[in-house]
Amino acid sequence: MSEPLNKPLSSATEETQLALLEKNVSSTEQNAVRAKMQRNRMRSFLPLVLVVLVLFSGLFRRHLFFLLFLFLCGYVVMQYRSKNRNDFDNDFLYGEHFFLPVLRVLYPKADFTYKGGIDQDILKYILPQTDRYETSSYVRFHDHNDMELCNVYAHHTESETGNNNDTKYHEVTDFKGQVYVVDYPSNVNGYIRIVPDKKMQISDARIQPHYFRFNDGGMKIETEDIENNERYAVTCTDELAARKFLNPSVLKWLDEQIEVPVSIYITQNHLYFALYTDKKIFCAPITKKSIDKLSLTSVYKDLQQEMTKT
Repeated sequence: MSEPLNKPLSSATEETQLALLEKNVSSTEQNAVRAKMQRNRMRSFLPLVLVVLVLFSGLFRRHLFFLLFLFLCGYVVMQYRSKNRNDFDNDFLYGEHFFLPVLRVLYPKADFTYKGGIDQDILKYILPQTDRYETSSYVRFHDHNDMELCNVYAHHTESETGNNNDTKYHEVTDFKGQVYVVDYPSNVNGYIRIVPDKKMQISDARIQPHYFRFNDGGMKIETEDIENNERYAVTCTDELAARKFLNPSVLKWLDEQIEVPVSIYITQNHLYFALYTDKKIFCAPITKKSIDKLSLTSVYKDLQQEMTKT
């Protein structure tokens, strides 16, 4: 587990890779896309401004209220019927013009879509049980491990009744980070699952894991590593395969994951693992300053940095 699961297919040097990027997408094109993204950022505030104006105009002049209301309706219809709706989507612009060109220099066969993710039927086995799993930034590398990854935000809503019998609702984060899957011919008879076994403080979120309970005769086992037993719960249907996988180097690697806890789920042909990073990766920048700084070089460095973690 200490070696990267995914290595770039290209053997070119960093300078050559960056030169290829600049050749594929010129600085003029980059500037044009950044300008679109800045306009979209400002445009996203327009409906709110119009709604406020409509509400206030209704208090003063009725005809002004109707004019603003019609303008707001027209704006919404135009946005919906636009033939180039992707031009209004910063996630699409970032993925199509910045992230995907960089990705394919390093991994020529890779695919990327912002709206997508790993099969959600699998997520319940590796992530805490929750009401909703939201996935984004799905990458499939088509490399020797056929690696896939995506962001996942898992959350549920809890209610709390106050002294005046008023009910307040608040959102609870169960998981925020990345899930990966790779081809892994383990020949496990059933599954092996390794998950955090106690409360975790991640940023401002306190995570209390509640995981899917298997009803197929799986057993909980302990290893010779006391620290690992305190931090992780190992459940499996194949004890021999589990102990073979949990060799000293893997146990040491798990013990080192203090700041970013992990979950691992192994089947006969695949290995899934989740990183509790408390952030999303490979997403479009939001602020004016971050859009201005966006470039192929910055995306390249971000991608390289993230992939060295796996």
